[in-house]
Amino acid sequence: MRALASPVLADLVSWWDGMERDVVHFVTCKLYHPWLDPIFLGVQSQTLAAILMGALVVLLIVVRPRRGVRLLLTAGVALGLAMLLADLLWATIDRPRPPQAYDVVLETPEDLAACAARPDALPLRMHRARSSSFPSRHGLSIGVLVTSLLLAWRPVGWIALVYGAVAAVGRVYAGKHWASDVVAGILIGTALALLAWRFLPRILARTRLGRWMHEEPADAAAAAE
Repeated sequence: MRALASPVLADLVSWWDGMERDVVHFVTCKLYHPWLDPIFLGVQSQTLAAILMGALVVLLIVVRPRRGVRLLLTAGVALGLAMLLADLLWATIDRPRPPQAYDVVLETPEDLAACAARPDALPLRMHRARSSSFPSRHGLSIGVLVTSLLLAWRPVGWIALVYGAVAAVGRVYAGKHWASDVVAGILIGTALALLAWRFLPRILARTRLGRWMHEEPADAAAAAE
């Protein structure tokens, strides 16, 4: 039985690796267009992300203070847990990033322009990173922040969702991560945000802050609009 399971597992791993490489080649090469570079690569800027997310949080705090405070607590706790979990997983699962997994990496403008003829090579559009690939920290952050904003106030949440989707594709487009790294990061971040949003008010229920965050029915109805 073990002898049979070993070839099956090897075939499954080989199939998964091939699929991951097909996705990376499609996004980094076939999806490429000069006018997409500023979009998919520009959103990788941590400064831009901090400004956008900060502006959405400030807007929420001004318009709905109670929800804004709950958002800050939810995102802060969930993001802290996500980064701790990322460190743990990076130390446990040493998955090579695409630039370390490919034998040939295309980096010059001439090589990148001819990437369609090199499906065996990786088009790399940003600097190399040496840390483990799984999970994507950007994916974790996207999952936490977008989910927290959607739960707090849908109008700002939809704005964050569009930005997060572009940033997620951008991680693969830049050649920084496998698609599964980003998807896993988003799913983990989303789960942590959902848990924090639900249970933090209960944990803080007996504190002054917890009582102040407790919403009146009118607040809840307005937030669902």
